[in-house]
Amino acid sequence: MEGQRDTIRISGGQRGLTIKNNYFEANTGEAIIYVHRNNGPFDIGENFMSRPQTTHRVLLIQSLYGRCSDPYWPQQTNKLEFVMPGTNNTEKFLNNNATTPYFRSDRFDPQLLQKPVWTAAAPAKPPVIGTAAAAIRITEPFDIAVAAGEWVVVCWMVRQKTIGRTPFTAITLQGSGQTFEFEHYGHGNSFRNTEFSVITSAMKASSASSVVTVDMWPCGKSPANGESYVIYSPLVYTIADVNDIRPYVEMRQYVQHFVLPELSGLI
Repeated sequence: MEGQRDTIRISGGQRGLTIKNNYFEANTGEAIIYVHRNNGPFDIGENFMSRPQTTHRVLLIQSLYGRCSDPYWPQQTNKLEFVMPGTNNTEKFLNNNATTPYFRSDRFDPQLLQKPVWTAAAPAKPPVIGTAAAAIRITEPFDIAVAAGEWVVVCWMVRQKTIGRTPFTAITLQGSGQTFEFEHYGHGNSFRNTEFSVITSAMKASSASSVVTVDMWPCGKSPANGESYVIYSPLVYTIADVNDIRPYVEMRQYVQHFVLPELSGLI
């Protein structure tokens, strides 16, 4: 398929989706492959993409279960593996000129202890030990220098203890007022109430700022009375290239919750 605009666009669906073994060349538009609210399971890649002129190669918007081995941009994915690295260390598959918000929910994995190559970071605020509560919205400001054109990334952990809901995150740059609200669609269906998820949200700053405000709705916008959760405060960092965004868990949070008590003093 050569030269087509927005070559494959799929919205909705309650059945399996497979897109693989295709040849794409010089395609234009928003994305070569665009998938929106597909409840899967989906299986995308490997596809050959030559000289793409689209904003994204693959754009996954609020879709549930599946795998994607082609370079994808997440606008809420759940438990989806990262794309394969490029053929050399300098190859970048995601378009850093894009301004599309980036967000995903991942299962906890020790690989998330690897620190991103950030420009600046504001660590999670005490208490970092999760507490159960019935609050709907949690707001935390962070003092961190943000330059125009950088990505502002927020990582936080949550476990919904009673019923699966759709959590939300909002990032606001004080001063300019730039803000975006991230709806983590499918999260409640993807994570059991015994499971922590690591939620990562990022937006590209259009102007400089010195304070970032993070709002979180751990149990969604309209939880029932008595719903509870365990939450770890967010870490905020800035990064120059969207290809370097990674979910990140601080070691102290990992030790407090995921390490066996008899090993905690050794780490």
